[in-house]
Amino acid sequence: AVLSLLGMNAYHLGQWQEAINYWERALEQNISSGARQSLQEGLSEAYRQLGQTPEPASGPGFWVDLSLSNAANLLTDPRATLFVFVRRAEGGGAPLAATRLTVADLPTRVYLSDQQAMAEDNLLSSATEVVIQARVAMGGTPEAQEGDWQGSTGVLTVDGQQQVELIINQQL
Repeated sequence: AVLSLLGMNAYHLGQWQEAINYWERALEQNISSGARQSLQEGLSEAYRQLGQTPEPASGPGFWVDLSLSNAANLLTDPRATLFVFVRRAEGGGAPLAATRLTVADLPTRVYLSDQQAMAEDNLLSSATEVVIQARVAMGGTPEAQEGDWQGSTGVLTVDGQQQVELIINQQL
């Protein structure tokens, strides 16, 4: 918890590299999945502020280039929450990896791997085929609601580090 707070203080002072150093050390500790996700979101933003891309962890992962279609861009609030998640291709169950951004962050690139796991026993590396989805949640919650915008990849084979493009272009 102390490392997280030191990272937050450095972040608020605009000391991006120092925040990254604290938060990466905090991620090495045994922390809850909620705290892990918050730290990873902070890390992504600190790296973005430095104009850098975080070093991917070992194991399989996906670099996801996210953007909005013209229609979605015109009809979404820049402050709206954007969820990006990886699910098993056969469907069902909790996401294997997830992150949260805002529409204002787009276009951007995110990295999804075991580090963004929602549960330690449900990892991206345990799947053979996945689908990556992104949803602009107008209500701010991960559950799909009428009026949300989303995009999805086709079925992807989990094999090393891959780059995919995902355009959010379907309104629910």
